[in-house]
Amino acid sequence: MKKKLLLLNFLTVPFFAPAQYVGIGTTTPLTNLHIRNGASGATPFAFSPLAVESNSHTYINLLSPAAFETAILFGQPGNAANGVLMYNNVSTPNGFQFRNNGNVTRMVIDNSGSVGIGLVTPNSSALLDISSTIKGFLPPRMSMTERDAIATPAAGLILHCTDCIPAGPYSYNGAAWISMTSSVTSTAYTIGQSAQGGIVFWVDDYGQHGLVASTGDESAGIQWYNGTSVFCNHIRADGIYIGQINTDSIIEKQGPGSYAAQVCANYLGGGYGDWYLPSFEELTLLYNQRLVVGGFSGIYWSSTESNIDNAYFRTFSGNGTGAGSKAFPNRVRAIRKF
Repeated sequence: MKKKLLLLNFLTVPFFAPAQYVGIGTTTPLTNLHIRNGASGATPFAFSPLAVESNSHTYINLLSPAAFETAILFGQPGNAANGVLMYNNVSTPNGFQFRNNGNVTRMVIDNSGSVGIGLVTPNSSALLDISSTIKGFLPPRMSMTERDAIATPAAGLILHCTDCIPAGPYSYNGAAWISMTSSVTSTAYTIGQSAQGGIVFWVDDYGQHGLVASTGDESAGIQWYNGTSVFCNHIRADGIYIGQINTDSIIEKQGPGSYAAQVCANYLGGGYGDWYLPSFEELTLLYNQRLVVGGFSGIYWSSTESNIDNAYFRTFSGNGTGAGSKAFPNRVRAIRKF
């Protein structure tokens, strides 16, 4: 009898060892408690004391009477319920509450699927109801080029356009992007139209924004630079609307003086003060409408650099393009965007 008791004690000791892993459905548990209903092919996270594994769909089922709530609590020293994922709270019956930072409710999903942020009871007519006195709603922000690259935008889609005119929130109405801040009725512009201080030579797909050229050259021959050979805009040198960025960069690097970008920026045609030296792509668009705009002769500078000593130009008398010394006295025609 004494030998049998000793043998029984020996067999039961490992179940009480501090480092012992417990397995249910497995003889090789990999965590403190490893519940297994078939092999998942995955290894439990090293710092997880509990692993529930299955070779099919896996569920953890928390059950409470209908009048009671069910929750998963996330704790820290000093607060065992610092964060909570709760179901069926009395304030959100048959819905979810998401709490954090001291068990404060931050977001709810009610039993109809409405989401509330900053409140416990979202308005029944709203799918999303947000409440705050210190923060606002920030939609996705993007350039007009990025906005127009959205494939098949849905009617009602809202975003913030950073470089549109005007910049701000836009909504897609199923056919065009409409500014949500402008109180002026949209005007459809056409190429060749006299508007916006000059002559329209390019418009976007909706006819509401585009480019205009001044009615005459700002110089019959002027050098591209102010005598200093440095990169001014080479990183972001070309594209529609890029000419304005290039012009600002050139003036910042070259300083005050008499050169292509500066004479364009000084132009005040139509009372506008945002004229600039076109990028090479914009200059090409202008070349394509040279007969509509009129008054061209010779070689014209673009604001696009080729390298530290040269910038791109286009011949309007023919169809030549190239890069030439920034010291050459080429012609200049200012443009602006609208």
